[in-house]
Amino acid sequence: MVDALMSIDALQTEIPVQEVMNSPVITLEKGTSVIKTAKLMKEYSIGSVVIVDSESSPIGIVTHTDLVNRVLAEDQNPKTLKVEAVMSFPLITAQPKESVQDVATRMATTNVDRVIVVRQGKLVGVLSTRDLLRVTPQIMDILSEKARIKQGGVAPRIRASIIGYCDSCGQWSDALVEINGNFTCPDCVVDYNQP
Repeated sequence: MVDALMSIDALQTEIPVQEVMNSPVITLEKGTSVIKTAKLMKEYSIGSVVIVDSESSPIGIVTHTDLVNRVLAEDQNPKTLKVEAVMSFPLITAQPKESVQDVATRMATTNVDRVIVVRQGKLVGVLSTRDLLRVTPQIMDILSEKARIKQGGVAPRIRASIIGYCDSCGQWSDALVEINGNFTCPDCVVDYNQP
């Protein structure tokens, strides 16, 4: 029984950050005006912009909250104010293969709404609390299954749709299904079932 529980703990029960993060990331170089930053955020309907240095390394982030608290509430001129005066730093970072659960805990303890995802020091994505809310049902499903297995009730479960990149075509989908160990989008499932 102990061996069975140990193998249950070894099951893949975590969702990696790379499956949930937003990528590519909209960036601006330091020295950019706050007004240009706000207009870019409006144009792309995004809640943040990552600020990079001349080598494109992330050095800060400007969010809607930063604009409200550090520009509007302080009666600053957004046309002359530069992003480095209002950006949040130092950045809280995560690795693409870290579990969403671990990063969510870090976000809660550091009181941030967004984490910058880096691979070998290079910016590859942003993970926000909104992204976490999107996968919460999957996380709850994983935890429920793990609890059921530990209690000896290994009933088969019906999986909710899986969110991520299709193993066949590489496109993003929020309705992946597992076929022969590969996660496949609805379009590729149709192709897969064709004779």
